[in-house]
Amino acid sequence: MKSRWLSPWLRRLALREWLALFIAMLLLAGGLGWLNGLGRIDQTLYDQFVAAHGRPARDDIIIVAIDDYSLAELGRWPWPRALHAQLIDRLSKARPRAIGLDVILSEPEQAQADGGRPGDRALARALAAGTDAVLPLTTTDNGAGLVAKPPIAELAGAAHALGHIDLEQDNDGVVRSVFLREGRGGVWWPHFALALAGAQPTASATNRSSRNWQRTDQMHIAFAGNSGHFKSIPYVSVLRGEVADQFFTDKYVLVGATAPGMTDSYPTPMSGQSGAMSGIEINANILAGLLDHQAITLAQPWQTACFSVLPVLIALIGYFFLSPRKALLMGAALLLLTVALSYLALRDGIWIAPSAAVIALAVSYPLWSWRRLEAAIAYLGQEFIRLDREPHLLPEAAPAGADEQIEDVLERRISAMKNAARRVRDLRQFVSDSLDNLPDATLVTDTEGRVLLANRHAHHYLSRLPAYDLASALADSKSESPCG
Repeated sequence: MKSRWLSPWLRRLALREWLALFIAMLLLAGGLGWLNGLGRIDQTLYDQFVAAHGRPARDDIIIVAIDDYSLAELGRWPWPRALHAQLIDRLSKARPRAIGLDVILSEPEQAQADGGRPGDRALARALAAGTDAVLPLTTTDNGAGLVAKPPIAELAGAAHALGHIDLEQDNDGVVRSVFLREGRGGVWWPHFALALAGAQPTASATNRSSRNWQRTDQMHIAFAGNSGHFKSIPYVSVLRGEVADQFFTDKYVLVGATAPGMTDSYPTPMSGQSGAMSGIEINANILAGLLDHQAITLAQPWQTACFSVLPVLIALIGYFFLSPRKALLMGAALLLLTVALSYLALRDGIWIAPSAAVIALAVSYPLWSWRRLEAAIAYLGQEFIRLDREPHLLPEAAPAGADEQIEDVLERRISAMKNAARRVRDLRQFVSDSLDNLPDATLVTDTEGRVLLANRHAHHYLSRLPAYDLASALADSKSESPCG
């Protein structure tokens, strides 16, 4: 350490500056880490990492899409529910594991002239007689808060399970997570995908004391891929029997809208690749995550704080002991390592926001360089001012305290440095002139015998000696001198 600092005073000043920066940067990194990072920056990194960590689509998840082709063939939406009944009957013959009909059925079908609703009856019979089917329920505000709005009783009773289809949108509008259970008054409804995966009962009664709509079991979705990632068959193709029954055997079949004009599409972490994703495709990703046991868990605040503080702590210790170049390289390496570790943790199912550590690392080195440079300048400035106040060997034209009238600190230090440099030049000239006026040939050498100065008599005398080149000796001594 002593070789890096010119004096004990400068070492103490550098240590004081380092301690102040040390405390400030650790508090910054730890505080931001405890708050789970910097919001939008971390969300952007999260989206990039999730998009980069896709996985193959499961072969046992099939989407029966209400797409533009089906709408062109079957007419405008809504379709008669008798068509849905025919679809359920045809799918049930193939014996899939479960069928998810993601179509809102909270209102009865429009009655015919005789007041009958054969579509509702036909669909109820198909649901009751076929493979385990899940229907969606929505929520509505009745003035006293949110309440569940299930399908009409005839259809709800025929379905194997009901599931909510709510998706959690973050403050930037992107869907990254979902609550697997929602409910009110102790009645909990599973998510649509969870009901498909687990064939859970319609609802479970627990504590009925709460009157507010509650949500629990938040799951951050480990998206398998972007829009179009899962196998998709047009609704009309299945209805017409254009797809072999065994194609759906032992599969999870999700029926829902993908046509741009009628679908509920949302931005997701995958949206940068293919735009918004339809709700049925998001449900397919949720189902795949549940079946694969792939979900993303947010790190606890203390875990993110520790993750943020550790690289900053290493960097700050390195700044004090390493050279500027090595310290810069170490800081850059730690920054890249922090981002890489965050990505690897996400691949393992844990999201640790890295922006707190990245910001602290990016800010700490410039601050440390600035404070260290400020300390060095302060030391040199004080040394020059103190030198300026010492008795001078040669007479001065201006009084010694003239520079004290300068109020600006920087100008005072520059003036003191100029005066010191001028005095060194004057002193060297004085020594050279004094040596040159000596009557005898005189040489000034260092402890190793190298010639540093020679007067004119020495030049005249030694020039007559062919074996000795005084000019070359003086040039060699100047080139080896640390002062140049």
